[in-house]
Amino acid sequence: MSEPGWAHYGDLPVDDEFEYGTRHLVSECFGSAHAAISVVRFEPGESGPLQVHHEPVEEYYLVLEGVLEVRLGDEVVTAEAGTVLFVPPGTAHRPTNDSNEPATLFSFVTPDVPLDDHTDYLEE
Repeated sequence: MSEPGWAHYGDLPVDDEFEYGTRHLVSECFGSAHAAISVVRFEPGESGPLQVHHEPVEEYYLVLEGVLEVRLGDEVVTAEAGTVLFVPPGTAHRPTNDSNEPATLFSFVTPDVPLDDHTDYLEE
């Protein structure tokens, strides 16, 4: 069982293999067994991959700072700080920073299963 803890996300380990912004590994720091949690900073012009998760994976986004254009299926949502987005299984999604300022995104994926087994990466 994991122990309670706290940290500033900027002090957490960074995923050096992540190619889409700077991803801080929240759940790995605390040893979460049920969710994959990260904080991703996108510089202007950066975006995440266009992807689709499959059952049982659900993802939640919370924009912490800045503005992101988030593709959710066929819709693009302008998500300012404080915006919460839900990505159900089977929904193509991608956050993009089209602004001139950095943006930071909190990502919560549940359950914590091997995402490569439950995700398709798409090309436009």
